[in-house]
Amino acid sequence: MCAPSASLSARAAAVPAETRTALDALRVVKLHGRWLDVTHFAHPGGPVALSLAVGRDATVLFESCHPFTARGVLASSLAPLAITSAEAAAYLDAKYARELASSSNADGPYDFDLTSAAASLGLGGDAKAPPAAGDAFEKEVKALALTYFRGEAARRGVSLRVAMKATPARVATVCAMGLAFAVSAVALLRGWPPALLLAPTLCWVWMVNFWHDAAHFAWSADWRLNVAATYAAPWFSSPLMWYHQVRAGWGRGDVAHSRLPRLTLPPPLPPLSSTPLAITSTPTCLAVTLISTTRPASGASPPPCAGGRSTPGRRS
Repeated sequence: MCAPSASLSARAAAVPAETRTALDALRVVKLHGRWLDVTHFAHPGGPVALSLAVGRDATVLFESCHPFTARGVLASSLAPLAITSAEAAAYLDAKYARELASSSNADGPYDFDLTSAAASLGLGGDAKAPPAAGDAFEKEVKALALTYFRGEAARRGVSLRVAMKATPARVATVCAMGLAFAVSAVALLRGWPPALLLAPTLCWVWMVNFWHDAAHFAWSADWRLNVAATYAAPWFSSPLMWYHQVRAGWGRGDVAHSRLPRLTLPPPLPPLSSTPLAITSTPTCLAVTLISTTRPASGASPPPCAGGRSTPGRRS
């Protein structure tokens, strides 16, 4: 991790103590080279989604998660949050130098040209310059997706944002899958041998149909449902592990995960080792298997009856 340069440290040290104290109390995000104060910002995706970007350069993460949102809407939402003071920006750059180094795409495997994107948000670049041509494939894919979802919104009579989430039919299907898994789990605990294969299979089918979407805050328009869904089955995966992957990989533009991620999460998320939710399927499945298969062997003596007396055997 990189330390702030000497000149940056000197500029930060020149910031008055009361200003540093006020800045320390803020929750800030860096987008396109500009710091934003998101302390009181009500993010539509909820506080958990916003926390993944706090104290970091979230430019690539932001652009990845808002491909279909109108740029004008984004610009009007971000404009009041911009921190315009040069001395405040210098202090924040020095304070979050370690986090910025871990989240910057400067040494990333991809060359993102975000000049046009920054200008469209009023956060950088030349706002009067004509927009860059952009990638033709990207534009075509976005146009096709928008055409489809706008049609769905009109057909269902809902907003575009709701149309991009799970439909009522899909929610019903996932609930049916969850019920099937619950039945198989009961059979597993009762010691039915086929359930050793059936239960984990049904669990996987159930979870993969909504867990990934919820972890991307895309399952429901209500962020609370998205967060709750990721905790539905901790033996499948921990949401903290997923958020760690998003911060360490996507936050740097390393969508191919070609670099080693950070081993701990900076605040406000705790280190993975500090939470019991950061568990994998292996120990849980082993424990369930041992419990469900611990049965009296064939021909073993039956347990005593109530009162401590043995059940009398049949006479030959």
